Amino acid sequence: MPFAVIPTTWQRSGTPGPKLGDLGVAYRRSNGKLAYFVVGDTGPRNKLGEGSVALHQALGNDPFVDRFGKRRAYKGIGARDVVYLLFPGSAQAVASFDAILIERAAKPLFERFGGIDRLKACAASLVP
Repeated sequence: MPFAVIPTTWQRSGTPGPKLGDLGVAYRRSNGKLAYFVVGDTGPRNKLGEGSVALHQALGNDPFVDRFGKRRAYKGIGARDVVYLLFPGSAQAVASFDAILIERAAKPLFERFGGIDRLKACAASLVP
């Protein structure tokens, strides 16, 4: 399942913002790939950008490398190559997610945002 990790501090804060179960879209600038995801875990404070193997693969990245004769996960995509768009308050009341359900729920939110053209414009305004 494609999922991303948000900082633990975001989940614990009482302020509005993305929480576990919310939806989002990731855009990889170097290859133009787009992937819908669910916020599936919390991680280090003030760090956004970790993602599941399924999210890496959907963005066109093989998150494994052969090292000493074994396939192991490695860091993967450069931090500035992927732009994340999160939809706070979009959590769905479902027992479990799969990639199809995530896309079906997140795509209308993305289109209301302005779709790929607006996301590309936002990404272009960020520091490379």
